[in-house]
Amino acid sequence: MNFSYKEYRCKICKKLLFKGLLVESIVEIKCRSCQTINILEGKKMEEFLCTVSPCPYRKSLHK
Repeated sequence: MNFSYKEYRCKICKKLLFKGLLVESIVEIKCRSCQTINILEGKKMEEFLCTVSPCPYRKSLHK
C-alpha cells in the first residue's frame, strides 16, 4: 500500500520524533533532545473508510 506518512515532532523543540501512521491509538514518546514527554493521538478508523461504492481507492489483493 502507498500511504503518506505523517511527521511527528516534539511540541517543545520541534525535533522529529518519528514518521508513521497512527490509527486508533495513543502514543507517549519522550524526546531524546529536550526530554519532553509527548502524547500523540492517531486518527479515527472512520477517516480511512471510503463511502463510495465501488471505492476508487481500494486495492485488489489478487492480480
